[in-house]
Amino acid sequence: MALTNQTPATIALVAQGSTPYHTLPTESGTQGNVDVIQQLEPKWVTDFSFTGQVNRNLTLTVGANNLFNVYPTENIRSTAALTGADTFGAFPYSEFSPFGFSGAFYYARAGVKF
Repeated sequence: MALTNQTPATIALVAQGSTPYHTLPTESGTQGNVDVIQQLEPKWVTDFSFTGQVNRNLTLTVGANNLFNVYPTENIRSTAALTGADTFGAFPYSEFSPFGFSGAFYYARAGVKF
């Protein structure tokens, strides 16, 4: 996420959140303003599955994607004071996350040979 041409007052609003970011001098806009660039934090995501053979014709698998329910870095909060609009949390996570933002997914699967 990038917020362009931000004043020092809006930078103070961004700094109140816990999302990591850095600033660059703005290339378009008012002299002295900056562009805010969000930084995505590194995260570990663990997938796991275990398959066991019940008999020669039946296997059972249990597993999980994102076993520990890890979520991506949250976007910089959109508020009317900061961006002129409020998304009411409709997009809390970055679309650039390398993994989904649905949390953990647990499953069981059966395999049958005929």
